[in-house]
Amino acid sequence: MTLIDFGPYYSSTGNIMQLDYAQKAADTGMNALGMCNTNGIVIAVQKKVDPLEIMSSNHHIKNIGDKIFLTYSGEDSDFILFHNLMKNEIMNDLDYRNSTTVGKYKELTKYFFSTFSSHNACRPLGCNILAGIKQNDTYHLISTNPSSLTLHYKSHVIGKSSSTAKTELEKINIEALSIDQMVENIIRVIYKSHDPLVDTDEFTIEVAILSKETDNKFKRLEYEEIEGYIEMYKDMIYEETS
Repeated sequence: MTLIDFGPYYSSTGNIMQLDYAQKAADTGMNALGMCNTNGIVIAVQKKVDPLEIMSSNHHIKNIGDKIFLTYSGEDSDFILFHNLMKNEIMNDLDYRNSTTVGKYKELTKYFFSTFSSHNACRPLGCNILAGIKQNDTYHLISTNPSSLTLHYKSHVIGKSSSTAKTELEKINIEALSIDQMVENIIRVIYKSHDPLVDTDEFTIEVAILSKETDNKFKRLEYEEIEGYIEMYKDMIYEETS
């Protein structure tokens, strides 16, 4: 008999099935990768190509002010809701202080995710979040999953090819990279971990940075700034991890 769970209740196996379903939805989204060191933060995301869409006008990486930017894998509508909730709270916070702290970001993120996963009238948010934040002299890369688990990383990947991409990221000495080298390596890993036999959709890549080079402000890179790396790595052969 199939187990169907309509609310935030434990099953006989000790799982909250709606959270399991939400995590599956989050893990089937397009890949997003991030790197962070003392030079700054780079986040990139795959975007499915639609011949009728103006790709340069529809962004999958969103900023909240100059010091916070984030992207996702999973349900589009859930990320849009989460981003709007966070933007309202953080912009209100900025009315009373010069910047929002990492602690405040994590507090709000965990609050919204846990609220949707524990209230009977709601369903868990079906997306993983990858965020870059600058506070004082430190750069932070933070990821959150549907259960509200929020962790810091020096490099991380979310999405359908995360296991393969994670293996590639583990080979890289993140601390030794410049911002430009991080951009190059992220694009290389995206193509190296893309399996064209499983995912046949054509895609492009969106990249954003926050670094000393950008005066510690959010900057979305133009396609022309990353086109050379895309041409260099787009024909890489996928290698499945064991």
